[in-house]
Amino acid sequence: MSEEAREIFKKNFKKILDIRGLTQADVAKALGYTASTVSDWSKGKSYPRVDRMQRLADYLRVPMDYLTAKRNLNDLPSLLSDEEQDLVRAYRAATEAAREIAMETLVNHPRQEEAVSAS
Repeated sequence: MSEEAREIFKKNFKKILDIRGLTQADVAKALGYTASTVSDWSKGKSYPRVDRMQRLADYLRVPMDYLTAKRNLNDLPSLLSDEEQDLVRAYRAATEAAREIAMETLVNHPRQEEAVSAS
């Protein structure tokens, strides 16, 4: 594996995670890999085997070459709306206390279907 290929993968992987609003921990948990394995990919210390690369691409909902080829990923559509991406960024930037309040508010807020059935 060439150093250039690792650098391309590292850059694309990080960018796609950012666009998708995902963390390395999200990937590790969803795919059953260790956090250190995913971290090594992100740092360019290692490179996933082809079978893992395909699972990763499927999870990220991109063709595999989005991870392996030089390309502009700015046009990659997010799975989240702009408003949802703003919420994720705000949550990540908030203090722990603010995160707890936000989660409690959202979790305890009546769902649309509950509000409709109650009326």
